[in-house]
Amino acid sequence: MNNSDSNGFDMIPYEEFEALLALIADIEDLMDLRAAKEEDANQPSVPLAEVKRMLGLSREFDKPS
Repeated sequence: MNNSDSNGFDMIPYEEFEALLALIADIEDLMDLRAAKEEDANQPSVPLAEVKRMLGLSREFDKPS
């Protein structure tokens, strides 16, 4: 980043800027996930098999082919 203009600001390529934005979005998503997990830490969990039963899904997908 040696492309300083007269104001002393550095410039980065647009692709690098987009990559930084994507990284920021990923970090924000991770922070949101961690906050949600913390919020639900004391909530009871439901096994996947029970969820499938509640949704009326077939156990056919669980069988190896």
